[in-house]
Amino acid sequence: MSLGRTARVRHRHGASTQPGSTLFHRWNERNRLLMLLRCAPASVALKELARFLAITALLPFRKDVPDAANFRLGLRTRVLAEVLLRLPAALVQRLMIKTKVPRGRVWRDWAGR
Repeated sequence: MSLGRTARVRHRHGASTQPGSTLFHRWNERNRLLMLLRCAPASVALKELARFLAITALLPFRKDVPDAANFRLGLRTRVLAEVLLRLPAALVQRLMIKTKVPRGRVWRDWAGR
């Protein structure tokens, strides 16, 4: 039975974490990588994962590291561990996502590349 009501949703950015906080950056980086692994063209996902890994590995040797939570070595290694733990599920989800438009075309249109 339909009551004829419409649902409304209001997104409150950072409602569960404080934007800029360590937790916010951890979830943001982790979820960005997982989303790419699930949805982006494989070359893009692998490139971004490799880039994240390279930046993380080089942080102890850099002198000009930005003073931001997402450049803290501990946060980044935790993100990598969480991504690795979720990688099997992300790859299964990737296989389950059926698209009518090739991922590369969506990526080019969305990312402007």
